[in-house]
Amino acid sequence: MIKIGIVDDEPVFCNMMKNILLQKFDNINVYTYSSVNQLDKDFDFILLDINMPDCDGVEFAKKNEDKKILFVSCYDSRCKEAFGPNIYGFIGKDNLETELVENVSKMLIRIEKQNAVVEFKVNREKVKVKVNDIIYCTYIGGMNTVIIANNKQITVKNKSFKDVLEILGDDFIPISRRTAINKNKVFSISDSGVYLKGIKRLFRISRRQRKVVLKAFLKTFE
Repeated sequence: MIKIGIVDDEPVFCNMMKNILLQKFDNINVYTYSSVNQLDKDFDFILLDINMPDCDGVEFAKKNEDKKILFVSCYDSRCKEAFGPNIYGFIGKDNLETELVENVSKMLIRIEKQNAVVEFKVNREKVKVKVNDIIYCTYIGGMNTVIIANNKQITVKNKSFKDVLEILGDDFIPISRRTAINKNKVFSISDSGVYLKGIKRLFRISRRQRKVVLKAFLKTFE
């Protein structure tokens, strides 16, 4: 079951969003709170009001980058300010049902993909790894590719780099001929390169791939 938290100091909006979600989606649990200080679970994502008496939603998001957030607000002017690596959408209260269903649908699809598991044969044994745990992969030659997944390093043998990328799926974007990154792990991107969550180093992007990587990064927030 997908766990969704709703935080809004106005009970009317909390209940409205909860009812819409339970009517439109299956296999979800929805919990409502009037303050971020009441959050008591690990959620797959949070629907968060930006302007609340005891907490600014944007500041909360910046201090809690491990939490996936969809902002809900009447104030469109704060969209740019609210942008960040853990922000996956902006829902206007003036068009609540349509935008809520649209954004949550995308989140559920994204979570389903991230929970997917791939299997590789390593040293004659089958090794399963969660796709969302993989940060990047690098081709090291001789039909060998190294996959970095959190604190694990897996060497996949006897497969071309192209074959490995096909197994991993569309979330993996080549930044050069030998390295591909998980676009969901991008922390920040600039002309110099890209930083990934969980890796303290700059990944250089080839000129040919810069636009592709930037487009894929921005698309994760649509």
